[in-house]
Amino acid sequence: MSTNITEARVSAYDRVLFTGFIALVLHAFVILGITFDVTPSSSPRPTMEVTLALQPDNQRPNDDADFLAQASQEGSGTLDERERITTDQMADFDDNVVREVEPAPMTASAPLEPLTQRLIVAYGEASWGLAPLPEPEDVMMDAPDIDITQTSSMDIATLRAMLDTRRQNYANRPRVRTLTAVSTRAASEAAYVQAWLEKVERLGNANYPQAARAQRLRGNVRLLVSITPNGDLHSISMLESSGQTLLDDAARRIVLQSAPFEPFTAEMRQDYDLLEIIRTFRFEVDQPLTTG
Repeated sequence: MSTNITEARVSAYDRVLFTGFIALVLHAFVILGITFDVTPSSSPRPTMEVTLALQPDNQRPNDDADFLAQASQEGSGTLDERERITTDQMADFDDNVVREVEPAPMTASAPLEPLTQRLIVAYGEASWGLAPLPEPEDVMMDAPDIDITQTSSMDIATLRAMLDTRRQNYANRPRVRTLTAVSTRAASEAAYVQAWLEKVERLGNANYPQAARAQRLRGNVRLLVSITPNGDLHSISMLESSGQTLLDDAARRIVLQSAPFEPFTAEMRQDYDLLEIIRTFRFEVDQPLTTG
């Protein structure tokens, strides 16, 4: 009776021990298996840089090449040091085929460093791929900046138009020659002015204002007389009054009665379009009219 009870107890203990052993083995297998499979490599795979040749020339193998590329290419340029081919333009999308680069839209972006197109080849792999280049951070231009630029352009255009107008007006202005009593004159001018003075004084004395003689008025009137090339009177300007309205009006009337004058000589026409003569009309008591 006691023998049967002992055998039953041993059998139950053995089953519990066996079950625990199996569970421990399964857990250890799972844990060790997962840990072994996902252990990362301690060092990255070695890589090599290959410059992309944009104009391949496989007919000229170069044993002394400066850079590694997918094809042979003859180098050129004016730099003192050897440099890789660079570009300051980026494609709008990534591709494994070299295509023509189109200009990007007008945006304000951060300064771009020269970018080299590279092919990354990993040892032990047979595939080639174009390494993705970093995209620039585009910053759209603010509306106020555009308005300021447009406004500045309009202002510059307006100023240029005003300057052109002034230049044109200045170019169209007549050439003026002004002669005073102390001005040095060429031979042709001297003869012309002398003839003008003689005519003015002769007609002035012949038409001397009788009211001025009766009132015994005296004074000096300084006038600027402008004459055109054909001898016509262009204008009369009073530079200095005598203080007597009668004498001022008499001086103007004498010039009007003396016009027209002699036409300009050929030499005078080549040099100017208007001749301004400044003279002082002197009215004295019991004296003839003089100019000087």
